[in-house]
Amino acid sequence: MNTLVTISDGKPTTTSLLVAGKFGKQHKHVLDSINSLIHSAENSAQFYYTGTYTDSTGRTLPMYYMDRDGFSLLVMGFTGKQALQFKLDFITQFNAMETRLREMQSSAPNVAAISRKELAQMLLASEEEKERLEARTRLLEQTNQHQEQELSKAAPKVQYYDKVMDSTALVTVNRIALDLGISARRLNQLLCEKRIQYRQGECFMLYTPYRDKGYARIVPIPYLDSEMKPRTRDHLYWTEKGRQFIRQVLNT
Repeated sequence: MNTLVTISDGKPTTTSLLVAGKFGKQHKHVLDSINSLIHSAENSAQFYYTGTYTDSTGRTLPMYYMDRDGFSLLVMGFTGKQALQFKLDFITQFNAMETRLREMQSSAPNVAAISRKELAQMLLASEEEKERLEARTRLLEQTNQHQEQELSKAAPKVQYYDKVMDSTALVTVNRIALDLGISARRLNQLLCEKRIQYRQGECFMLYTPYRDKGYARIVPIPYLDSEMKPRTRDHLYWTEKGRQFIRQVLNT
């Protein structure tokens, strides 16, 4: 069986590209379905984040990453003779990857000091480095004028994606919730109940007493609309200071 699930941000993850290929759908239709979920299903945006991939012609194109919840929500309405088996193939690999992470964590000599992200980095360090080297090699080999124009157009997206993926300054609510052993939805609910944050449209905002404390930052996240045009959506990211603040609040 081909690899359908890998590790990203410390948890099992798949992509819109893999879902489209497995279920025999056009990738643009899968992107449309995800964008529709992001805009219509409450709190669904937290299950998806944007990325890019390089196709066989060297073009840099958009895709989405998603966790188990995002995958389950996306394929809920997929039908067909083999759809059920394809869903089971993904779920089997999600389960296997989660088991592998737990085994690594339980066998580590100092479990308390090792985060899930660090375990994931240990698990996939060589694979990620190989993919980066292959991607950079493909980019260097594209020397004709047309390819250079394509690279020039794609450069801002690639640079932004690399910056987000390499950043250690900001963390998502999903990662904080994972450290606390609760779901991201439950953590958001607790922060709202304690009047630390409130929801405004599709984005959480901090109440005034916490806004200038350096706990969090609003970051515009790119996505593709139904016409495949790039858009941005504000998203609340927490700083390390904010993560410690949340721990203190929930432990009191």
